[in-house]
Amino acid sequence: MNYTFYDVETTSRDPNFGQITQIAAIHTDQDLEPLEKFNIRLRRLRHIVPEPEALLVTRTDPYSLDQAPHSEFEAARLFKEKLESWGPSIISGYNNLGFDEPYLRSLFFKNLHQPFLTQINGNVRTDLLILARLVEFLYPELLNFPLNKKGKTSKKLEDLAQANGFNTHHAHDALGDVEATIFIANKIKDGAPLLWSRAQEASSRASFHNQIQKEEIWIICEQAFGWVTIFPAVEICKINNGRDALFFDLRHDPEFVSLEKPDECFSGRARKFRVCESSKMPIAFSVDEFLSFDISKDLDLPLLIERQKKVQAIFDTTEIKQLFEQNKKVWEPSEHVELQLYDSFQDFSSEAELLHQFHDGSVTTKFTIAKTFASEKFHLLAQRILYDNYRNNFEPEILAKYEAAIKERIYGPDDFPWNTVAKALSACEKLMTTYPERILEIKKIESYLKTL
Repeated sequence: MNYTFYDVETTSRDPNFGQITQIAAIHTDQDLEPLEKFNIRLRRLRHIVPEPEALLVTRTDPYSLDQAPHSEFEAARLFKEKLESWGPSIISGYNNLGFDEPYLRSLFFKNLHQPFLTQINGNVRTDLLILARLVEFLYPELLNFPLNKKGKTSKKLEDLAQANGFNTHHAHDALGDVEATIFIANKIKDGAPLLWSRAQEASSRASFHNQIQKEEIWIICEQAFGWVTIFPAVEICKINNGRDALFFDLRHDPEFVSLEKPDECFSGRARKFRVCESSKMPIAFSVDEFLSFDISKDLDLPLLIERQKKVQAIFDTTEIKQLFEQNKKVWEPSEHVELQLYDSFQDFSSEAELLHQFHDGSVTTKFTIAKTFASEKFHLLAQRILYDNYRNNFEPEILAKYEAAIKERIYGPDDFPWNTVAKALSACEKLMTTYPERILEIKKIESYLKTL
């Protein structure tokens, strides 16, 4: 299967209330040789206030945000069509599962496309940051990890690429980041074939679950908030409607686990049962595979086998599954349409024909369809799309209402969940203290914000 590497630049860290400003991608063959490139810049949506630090990090001229050639609606369609033409594909990036993917999913959702395009139609996903973090533990000689200002090894793409010989990197330009990602991917593919193979096994829910044999001991590599945890485990059951797997951490003795203390079982760093979210590329090695790494020298296999047998003898799978379901966090619906992506998944199926007509129809048809969606969130998102792309077709009094609503949104109080002009101007003041050498850039951002 071929690969699609991509990267996005954005107005903030928040994929729900921020916006993509650039999408770049390179489609490669199985040997990671480039076949085709994609690079597009997006105009700022009128209700979006960019975060000054995001502009500073990417060295973006704020005034260029309003001059980009494509609206968000146009860009979403163009990238959707490109992904479809390149598929099925292994879709990858650097921290794409943690950052780019949520942004891309939000982009498609807000523009009335199927949000999970990277996981359907045969597409699967991998993330090079996950692999880079594991390389440091499992293949310590493969990559040079430079030290950051805190004296810790840096996993930032620009640092890692340069430290390993990629000297033409245009950091925080989406296309430059994609090229650097492919450079790191080649290093890992050639120097860590077992890890690369396991990443392909973990690239989809089905392939991960097919890999895991129940009742056998597996070495699970878990990552959260940048921390890597490698632990021996045995699968207990499937959870979350079969999407994920619940493992028992064999670093603990099952004999001393109390199911009457669910917080200790399912929460915290020392939790006894751990969830492997199969959509986030969990890496698992068999014991024989793991023994090939130097890090395995501390593995007490006889003890693990003893605990594995205890797990089978002590725990009732049905009881643990019920206990987990009773104690997991419940998803709470939001009043804000940006946060309604995960509400009523079936809407994209039940209203598929209307969505198709909305995208393919004339401007007049789009206005008609926007009023007929049964889903309120589709109706609201369609109205935003029409306002951003076809304002001249609105009656003056309706247009005035939209303009007033946007003004209220971007100049609203600090307790709004999105960025406002007041928040952004306050951030500029702090940045001038933090980055005095870049005060001219910050003042330019400040001046731009005052024009909104």
